[in-house]
Amino acid sequence: MVRGWMLVVALGFGGISVWAQSSSTSGAEAMGWIVFSSARSGSGDVYAVHPESGEIIAVVAGDSPEGSPRFDAANNRIVHQRYEGGRTMLVSGDDDLFPDPAAENAPSWSPDGWWIAYSDVRGGSEDLFISRTDGTGERQLTDDPEIDRYPSWSPDGTRILFARKEAAGWVLSNLDIRNMEAGPRRLSSPTEYAGHPVWSPDGTTVAFDMLFEGQAEIATLDLESGAVKRLTNRPGNDLVPAWSPDGRVLAFGGQPDSTLNWDVWTVDIESRALTRLTTHAAFDGGPVFVPAAAIRKRERDGVNR
Repeated sequence: MVRGWMLVVALGFGGISVWAQSSSTSGAEAMGWIVFSSARSGSGDVYAVHPESGEIIAVVAGDSPEGSPRFDAANNRIVHQRYEGGRTMLVSGDDDLFPDPAAENAPSWSPDGWWIAYSDVRGGSEDLFISRTDGTGERQLTDDPEIDRYPSWSPDGTRILFARKEAAGWVLSNLDIRNMEAGPRRLSSPTEYAGHPVWSPDGTTVAFDMLFEGQAEIATLDLESGAVKRLTNRPGNDLVPAWSPDGRVLAFGGQPDSTLNWDVWTVDIESRALTRLTTHAAFDGGPVFVPAAAIRKRERDGVNR
């Protein structure tokens, strides 16, 4: 049961926030850490790996299943899901924030820290919602027969990117929350599957996973030209991309046929070079980049145990 829950939350990732870096920050400091869900402790926890040194530390390691980390940039905090007592809570450190409004797909935090976006199945259809980060003021964004899933805030907080399943297939769509009457704008052509879209830090490109010849791969979509670039090409499955703060690297969860194991990987956007960051026999996946300061804060708070 625990392992199944970990797989659901890890594959339900939908977004990433963007943070600013000081120009005086060193290269290693600017890259930060990659936090991810892991089953290596047996119950489900949150770990972090340094993308350059390869150091791995436990960020959250409690008795209850925990996972699906997010970064709330405005408050410089890592937020994750905790499954306990038959309910899923959104948690930061040791503080319960509020019950997760959509337990299977962790929400995406807005860049200003005031809102979360998520999908939920109600009345037979899966639609998009936003609410304040205290769980109040819920607002429904889509209400249609299509499946709307994996919302991701734009860097300026004005638009929400998401995956939509239409009759012809999965597409990536964009919703301007300043002009809801205009409705969603389709960004890609229908395909067998496309999911987990995330904006690049500069807002010009979308990273996502999609099926190529029956296997899930990481790809990017240029928003100006509409060109799709396939970044991974190997037997197995690569899912849930996350941008580095400089926009040069994507982290993702990969299960190549060569290892048959879910681990955290990175791919260079230009060279398409792959790097395997974790090698544990247990599940590792659903990575998110966070600044080094967020990891240090967790250490000061005594949460890294």
